[in-house]
Amino acid sequence: MLTRYSNAFRLLSRELQKLKDERDDMATLRRMQDGIAKYLRTSERGVVRARARLKETRLQLRTARLSGEDARRAKLKIRQCEDRIDQYRSVNYFLKCFGDAIAFLYLDAFALKHTFYKTDDYTVREEPGFISESAGFPHERAITRQFLRNGIPALQCDLTNVIRYGDVCILTDSDPCLVEVKSSGNQNARTVRQQENMRRISDFFTNDGASDFRGTKSIVRQALHASPVTHAPYMNDLIRKALADGIASGSPEHGLLYVAIRTASSPPDGLSRALDGLCKSPCVAFDLNEAKNSRSWLPLYPFTLSLEEEHVIRFILGEVVLLVVIDLAALKWHFSQLGARSASLGDGPYVMQVVCNEKDPSQGMFRISRQMFSRIALEFWSLRWFAAEQATLGQRAVDKLRDCMELGVPMPTDWVEVEDGHRSRPSKEGLRALAVTGGTSDVLRFSGHSGSCAKLDADQGKASRVA
Repeated sequence: MLTRYSNAFRLLSRELQKLKDERDDMATLRRMQDGIAKYLRTSERGVVRARARLKETRLQLRTARLSGEDARRAKLKIRQCEDRIDQYRSVNYFLKCFGDAIAFLYLDAFALKHTFYKTDDYTVREEPGFISESAGFPHERAITRQFLRNGIPALQCDLTNVIRYGDVCILTDSDPCLVEVKSSGNQNARTVRQQENMRRISDFFTNDGASDFRGTKSIVRQALHASPVTHAPYMNDLIRKALADGIASGSPEHGLLYVAIRTASSPPDGLSRALDGLCKSPCVAFDLNEAKNSRSWLPLYPFTLSLEEEHVIRFILGEVVLLVVIDLAALKWHFSQLGARSASLGDGPYVMQVVCNEKDPSQGMFRISRQMFSRIALEFWSLRWFAAEQATLGQRAVDKLRDCMELGVPMPTDWVEVEDGHRSRPSKEGLRALAVTGGTSDVLRFSGHSGSCAKLDADQGKASRVA
C-alpha cells in the first residue's frame, strides 16, 4: 500500500524542500496543502470501501448459514479488510507527516507539542474525522487561501497529525495562532466545549503559562537557553552510505552511535561489527522505524524535516532501518562536568534525576521526562548540548521552586534515596534483535522509582509546582 503512494510522498517531499529553501513562497505552501488534501481524499475513499466490505462480510458471517469452508473464507476476508484499513490509516498518517513538517518549519517545536494534548491532562486529543466527510473543510480551505493570497503563511489543521485545536493555524509567530472557522452560529454542548478548550490553549500561549492546566496548579513556560545542536546531517550521510554499501554506522560525538541499514541487502556481519564495544557500559537503543510505524514519534520534530528528500521516502517505505544508541555513562559524565550528579530512574514518566550541585544536594534537583530523553534519538540531538541545556533549565526551575522548599515542604524520600536504575548492561544479541524485529524502543528496561513533586518537566518547557 505504501509503495502505491510512493510518488505522492516523493512529490510532497520535493515541495517541502522548496519550502525549506524559501519559506515566503506562498504558492508552494498552497500547492503542498492541496497535494496533501488530494491524496488524503483518495486514501479516505479506500478506507470507506474497506469498511463497507468489512461490514457486509461480518453481517454475512453472522446471519447466513455458511459451510465450514465458506466461513473460513469470510473470516479471511474480514482479516484482509481490517489489514487494508490499517494500511490506509498508515498512508493517512504519513501524508499528514508532511503537514506536520509545514507546522514545525514555521513554529516552535515545544509550542506545537501543546496542540497535541488535551487541556485537562496529557491525554492525546482525538484525531479529527476525514476531510472528505467534513462539511466545513472547503470553507476552511477558502480562509487559508485568503491568508496565503495576502502573503500570510497559514495551514489547515486537519492536514496535520500534531495540531488538534482549531481549523486554521496562522504561521507568523513562534507560537501557533489558532483560528476556529464556523459556518453556522448554532451552539451546542460540543461547540461550547471546543470554544473553552480553544480559550485555554490560547491563554496558555499568550501568558506563557497557566493555572489549573493539565492537572497542575501552576505552569510557567521556559525558553531554551540555546538552540538545539543536531546531528541530522550525520545521519543523512550514514543513510547515503547504507544505501550504497548495505550498512553504515558511526559516532557523531562521544556517547552516541548511529546505525543505518538497507533492508534489502546488508552484510550478514555488518550489524555485529557496528555494535562492537557497545556492551562496555549501560546504554539505551532506539529503533526509529518502530517509533515511526507505531506513531509514537508524535508530537516530536518530524523525520520529514530531519531527513533528506530521498531518505524520507526510503524511511517511510521501510527500505532503511535507523538505530540510535545512547551511552548513559557518557550522558552522566557530561552532567558531572557541569558539577551535577545524575542517576537513571525506572519505568515511570521520568528517565533521569539530576542533582544540580553534586557537592550540595540541598541546592535542588530535577527530573527529565522520558519523552524529552527520546528527543536525543528522534531529533538527533547532541548529547553534550542536551546535558548542558537540561542543567541550565533545571537550575532555573529549582531556583523558582526554592521558596517551596524554604516553607518546609519535605523532599520526597524516593528523590533523596534514589538508586541508579541502569546498572546492568545490554547484550549484543538484544541490540541485534531490536534491529531485526523492531522491538521495544528501550533495549534496557528501566527499573526503579519515579516521583511527582517539585519537579522540572523539561519536556514541557515549564517549571511546575505541585502542592
